[in-house]
Amino acid sequence: MKRFYITKTLSVQERRIFEFIRSEGWILFNSKDIKESRQFKNWSNILSNLKRKEWIQQIERGKYILSPITYSGDIHSFLIGTRLVEPSAAAYASALNHYGMTEQIPNIIYVQTTKRKKSKKILNVQYNFVNIKARKFFGLRKEWIDRNFYLITDLEKTVLDCLDHPEYAGGFTEAIKGFYLAHERIDKEKLWQYAIQLDNNTVIKRIAYLSEVLNLKYFEEFRTKAKKILSLMYTVFDPMSPRIGKRISRWRLLVNINEQDIKAIAGIQP
Repeated sequence: MKRFYITKTLSVQERRIFEFIRSEGWILFNSKDIKESRQFKNWSNILSNLKRKEWIQQIERGKYILSPITYSGDIHSFLIGTRLVEPSAAAYASALNHYGMTEQIPNIIYVQTTKRKKSKKILNVQYNFVNIKARKFFGLRKEWIDRNFYLITDLEKTVLDCLDHPEYAGGFTEAIKGFYLAHERIDKEKLWQYAIQLDNNTVIKRIAYLSEVLNLKYFEEFRTKAKKILSLMYTVFDPMSPRIGKRISRWRLLVNINEQDIKAIAGIQP
């Protein structure tokens, strides 16, 4: 463990900037935040000095966090991930874990964004960025850490995203588990409206079929609406498994997992 030596004390200007950062309540900040305050001259060199003296840590060009010697709390990985690219939100397996919809402890932070951003590791945490179309970037909520917030997909959008792209959810099995664990908390009307906005007929069919097989309460209206807009083309139920299985005509699905296995995945005892 590094020791904090007296040589790391701050000059008057360094202390002024650092006290400004603390007064704003920032845990993570951009150099442009300092620049736009118009309070400090030579701010770029001063930030470099604060970094050299380990009062702050640089996580990316122009982006910093408070160092462990100046901030005793945990700097949430969702806060870091969603500041690396904007607009963005924690999503998929990360959101599943946040809402208690999975027993897995993910070792990757998934961040959904409308921008293109390469995956990277920061402070021993792996961040994977999933690029989506702007029209699919909705269903978000704020979570606060002191005076800092990050965005995360809400419960209903998380369910849809994981059934849309189970490869980012830990697999289709985790997407099914997450849906089942959350089904009583889901706002069914919001789920339907989101599903229409997402504009993925296959996801609607997956939800309708799952709710039927798992005999979930209060999904009858969802299934009724789903039947009215079914695409004629058969699509696959589990996109991560071989496309061999039973054709379910009422949902236009090629179901490649048998019903007993689906119930077992959800944890329903026979």
